Amino acid sequence: MVLCYAIAAVGLVAAGLILSAEQPIFLAIAPLLVALASFGFAQKFQAIINQPQAKTNELVDSSPVFFWEYDVEARRITTVSGKSEKITGYAPREIRDMGLKRLVEATASFDSSSSAMRQFVDFVASAEQQTSVVTNMLTKSGEQRIFQHQLSRQGSKVSGVTSDVTQVRQATDDMSYNAEHDRLTNLANRSSLEAIVRELIEQDQEFNVLMLSINQFRQIYDTMGHQVGDAVLRQLAHRYRNGLAGAKLIARFASDKFVVVVEGAARGETMATAGELARLTETKLEVKGLQLAVIPTIGIASYPDHGATPETLLQRSEIAISQALKEAKKVTFYSQAPDSISVERLTLSAAISDGIDFGEFELWYQPKINLRTSAIAGAEGLARWRHPQKGILLPDDFLELVKLSGEYHRFTDLVIETGIEAVSVCAKAGHPIPISVNLAALSFLNKDLAAKISSTLKAHAVKPNMFTVEITESDLFDEQGKHADVFNELHELGLGISIDDFGTGHSSLTRLKELPVSELKLDQSFIKDLNNEPDDLIIVQNVIDLASSLGHSTIAEGVEDAEIIETLKRLGCMGVQGFFYAKPMPLSEFIEFVQEWPQGTQVDLTTSQTL
Repeated sequence: MVLCYAIAAVGLVAAGLILSAEQPIFLAIAPLLVALASFGFAQKFQAIINQPQAKTNELVDSSPVFFWEYDVEARRITTVSGKSEKITGYAPREIRDMGLKRLVEATASFDSSSSAMRQFVDFVASAEQQTSVVTNMLTKSGEQRIFQHQLSRQGSKVSGVTSDVTQVRQATDDMSYNAEHDRLTNLANRSSLEAIVRELIEQDQEFNVLMLSINQFRQIYDTMGHQVGDAVLRQLAHRYRNGLAGAKLIARFASDKFVVVVEGAARGETMATAGELARLTETKLEVKGLQLAVIPTIGIASYPDHGATPETLLQRSEIAISQALKEAKKVTFYSQAPDSISVERLTLSAAISDGIDFGEFELWYQPKINLRTSAIAGAEGLARWRHPQKGILLPDDFLELVKLSGEYHRFTDLVIETGIEAVSVCAKAGHPIPISVNLAALSFLNKDLAAKISSTLKAHAVKPNMFTVEITESDLFDEQGKHADVFNELHELGLGISIDDFGTGHSSLTRLKELPVSELKLDQSFIKDLNNEPDDLIIVQNVIDLASSLGHSTIAEGVEDAEIIETLKRLGCMGVQGFFYAKPMPLSEFIEFVQEWPQGTQVDLTTSQTL
């Protein structure tokens, strides 16, 4: 597991400290190391150094690295620890007999021999006291591995600490790949899409954004299940990847939407690409023995004619899909002429202010279940709009409009007020239950956010540890640290801070360890096929281990299956929420649900980590 290898690698640095005595080595071997080392490992390593010599020897012998010493004047390796054979295949005597140059030549893969020797010679010739060298090397059996060498010089002696970091490096590469790609289709994800579009805009290149939506795709999911639906998306992605050679980028934009970016302004060529995209989509698919036909609708927005930001171009290509559907067309370019969809959106947007004034927005609550005790350990408040004409609207129907309407901060205040009031109402009913609410990144740019929450908590006599704010992973890391100060203020206030949809964005572990996070929520895309997808199982286990090492709670979202719950228990996940237990419900129904729950509630009132 990634976490285990990371901890072993940090141990490597500690061992370097022991060998070099007065010359500590503070060189990280990977971004993950930096994140983990900062969470208390340094203190533990210092304790190791202070151990009696016998204890130190015991720790050295049991460590997953091997140590060696090189005499610069004698030009020979004088000392090698016994672990060398386990790690490289070469026994200590073999390494001493070969000497440094022959050892590097024997173990270096491809053309890295001269590079590794050059790095070592440069270090010996320099005035530096410590450095780090990474090489692709071969074990005695001929297996190619990645080795990390921590070098520390004292006088004519060079101490070396060598470990195999192959899996750490591979795990880091995998995380980087997952941050930029959609896991289901392996196409670029929305974050990568927006980055490429932004780059083309900065270069002032003309290009077109083609957004494809699969008509009535929801029916496939509802009638045939998500496994068939996912298989359809994977097959389509494969066709697009192999059939659209002229595309600048192919990405998955949303559940049933794909985006193709085509450079150049030629309308005819763009329409030809759209036609080929439609043909690839309409060709019958064979999924689990079924012959399926899907029908696409394609909307096109052009730069610079239809917008000058990624958000505008993507939004207008999506509006173009609505225009195409209205006009019964398969493909259409965005038109600025008003249409019924745009008018409807404008009307809905204009009603948001009144909706806030008249109390039409509310929170519905979905319980979080402690997997160890089966007790209710909290709830997430999810926004709903009880529209006077349209009935209950979900967040996907109105949240973007709330942001565009200029009412988002008022809406945020309402969400905070409602969530904290719910804590008070539940407590008065005999059920002290922490509540969390999801806020967009825009909320954390408000410097008064902590003060607002603090005053609201006091007004309702609610303790800070009973309230948690959630932010999606993509929102959190898109803002590049602009909201770090506000997060620290919330943490000092005593609130919990949760990262929602964890694993779907582009997390930086360095950024993660800098923020006072208390909870990671595993996105449902990793959970729904947990027992059938080995990769999902590995990722979920690694995230749980990482969260545990950092002192964070973990909650799995979207749980709908009893077998998955048992797997999550085995992996050490602390809590779950999902339709298996309950759908989101109004506060009055939620309180009734809590009162009837056999295991009752179980909350640690001394900390914001409730699970």
